[in-house]
Amino acid sequence: MIDTAVAVGLWMADLVVTQSMQESVLESERGVVGGVQNSLNMLLEMLKFALVIGVPQIHLFGIHVLLSFSFIVSAGLLFWFHAWRVHRTCYRLCCL
Repeated sequence: MIDTAVAVGLWMADLVVTQSMQESVLESERGVVGGVQNSLNMLLEMLKFALVIGVPQIHLFGIHVLLSFSFIVSAGLLFWFHAWRVHRTCYRLCCL
């Protein structure tokens, strides 16, 4: 049950990022931005695979958990900061 909730949460976060990109990036630049985003995703996925291959000892598994948790928290903080900045800008434009 928890795995399903996590998968749905990650899927919804991916939809939010895609929707936000489509709303805020010029149509002529969407391919470039999407390509860079996809490249960064693949780079970090390769980093994950390299860590799993490079540090396979079970007693070091906690390092993988802490790194994963810190990456997820930092992504959440970056998204929150972006949402706050966009909301603040929209509020200023609406109230002028």
